[in-house]
Amino acid sequence: MRLKALVVAVAFALVATACSSRGAEVTQEGADGTTEPTAEAAAAESPEDAESTPESAPTPTPEPTVDEPVVGTPGADGVGDPYYPTLGNGGYDVQRYVLDLTWDPATAVLSGTTTIEATATQDLASFNLDFLGMEISELTVAGTDADFDRDLAELTVIPNEAIAEGDPFETAVTYSGTPARTEALSDIDIGGWYFEGSNAFVVSEPAGNFTWHPVNDHPTDKALFRVIVTAPDELTVASAGLLESTTPNEDGTATWIYEARDPMAPYLLPLAIGDLVLLEDTTVGGVPIRNALVSSVADQVGAFDATADMMEIFTEMFGPYPFDAYGVLVVDTALGVALEQQTMSIFGTDFLEGGFNIDSVVAHELAHQWFGNLVSVASWDNIWLNEGFATYAEHLYFEASDPTYDIDAQIAGVASFAPEFFSNPVPGDPGPDQLFAASVYFRGGVTLHALRRTIGDDAFFETLRTYLERFAGSNVTTEDFVAVAEEVSGQDLDDFFDAWLYSTDLPAIPEGS
Repeated sequence: MRLKALVVAVAFALVATACSSRGAEVTQEGADGTTEPTAEAAAAESPEDAESTPESAPTPTPEPTVDEPVVGTPGADGVGDPYYPTLGNGGYDVQRYVLDLTWDPATAVLSGTTTIEATATQDLASFNLDFLGMEISELTVAGTDADFDRDLAELTVIPNEAIAEGDPFETAVTYSGTPARTEALSDIDIGGWYFEGSNAFVVSEPAGNFTWHPVNDHPTDKALFRVIVTAPDELTVASAGLLESTTPNEDGTATWIYEARDPMAPYLLPLAIGDLVLLEDTTVGGVPIRNALVSSVADQVGAFDATADMMEIFTEMFGPYPFDAYGVLVVDTALGVALEQQTMSIFGTDFLEGGFNIDSVVAHELAHQWFGNLVSVASWDNIWLNEGFATYAEHLYFEASDPTYDIDAQIAGVASFAPEFFSNPVPGDPGPDQLFAASVYFRGGVTLHALRRTIGDDAFFETLRTYLERFAGSNVTTEDFVAVAEEVSGQDLDDFFDAWLYSTDLPAIPEGS
C-alpha cells in the first residue's frame, strides 16, 4: 500500500471511531436491557431546542485516492568499476538466484531458466543484466512477459510497469545455447564456461558467469544461489554449498540440487558436470570437507589431506571458517591456475603432476575463503586485498605448522627474487591488463609481512581479525584495511602503505617493532 492510500485508511478509521463514540452518548441501557435516551439526549430533542438548533452539516465523504503510477528511470549498465565499467548493473540488489539448468554434453547445449529475486534500489523503468550469447525464449518480470534488448553482454529488461524503489521483484529468463567464453569481450579474456575432457566447468574471475546465466556480475552484489542441474545420469554434478538431493529421472538423466546458504560474489560460484567422484572424508569444527575429483585422479585425493590442518590453523588466526562446507574440485584439464570458488576451490589435474608445491596452493585457496570470499573487493583495483593476503597466508601456515620454518628468511628470499616482479605494476593499482601480475601476489604478501614487523604480532593479528569481523559479508577498499590497521595499532600508516603499494621502489622490510 502506497503512502497516500494509508492516509485515507487512517482517516476512515478515525471517522468510524468518532461515530461509534457519538452513538454511545445518546442512549443508556435500562435495567431490563432496553435502551432509553439519556437526559441530555431527551433535552436536546425538545421542540424548543429542535427549533433553535441549526441543522448539522453533513460529514464530507473523502474522495477516493488513486496511487500515482511509478515513473522510473533506467538502472545503470555498470557499477562504475574503474577497470571493468560495464560489469555489474545499477538500480537493484539481488537476494537470490535459482538456476534450473539442463546440460546435454552430446550437443554441448545448456538450457533452462534462471530466476532472479531482487529489490529495486531506485524507481526502475528498466534495468540491465549481464548475459552473453545464449538465445532467450522467454523473459518475465513478476510473472508477466517483459520486453528486452541486447547489446553484446548487456541485456536490458523493460518491465510493463516501472518498479518502485524498495519493492521486491522477480525476473525469470528462459534460454538455451552453447555457452561462450569471455574472449568475446575486449577487456576480460579468461572467464566463463569450459567444456574440456570429460568435464564441463566454470572459471570466472574477474567475471564469466554472464556467459552461462543472466547475472549482476560484480562482487558488490552478493547473493544466495540455488543450483538445480539435470544431466545424463552417468555424470556427477558438483556445486556450492551442500548437496540437497539427487533424483533419477525416467529419461536416463538425474537432477542434482545444491543450496548455498551464504551470499557470494557471482564469480565465486563453482559448477562442474562430468565424470567426477564425490568424496567426504572428514569434518573440521562441524564443517564437512567434501571433495570432487575427476575419476582418473580420485585415488590422489590424499594430496589435499593438509586441508583439515590448515583450516584449524586459519580458524585460530582469522576467526571461524565462514561457510557451511569446504573442499576441492579437480577437473580433467591442465588448467594452469587454481581459483578460490566459494566452498569448493577448483584445480586442474596438472596440480597433481608435479612442479607445484601443492600445500602452498591449497593453503592459498583456502585462505581466500576469508580474504576474497567472506570479505570481497569493492572494485577490482583492490585485488591485492585478495591475492596478497592469500599469498602471505601460505607463509603463515608453514610458520604455524613447521617449527623450523623461518618466515623472515623466506620473505626476504621472496623479496630478493626477480625484483622486476615487485616494481611493475604496483600492487595497489595494477590495471586491468595485469590484474594477476606477480607483484600483486608477491609484493602484496611481502607488504603484509612488513606491516607485521612495523606494528608487531599482537596488533597485526588483531588487525586481521578485526578487519574480517567488521566487513564480513561486505566489500572493501584498501582504505578500509588501512583504517583498521591504524585504529588497532595506534599508528599513522599512510606513508607506509603509499610506499609499499603505490611506489615502484621496493622499500626495505623493517626488522621488527
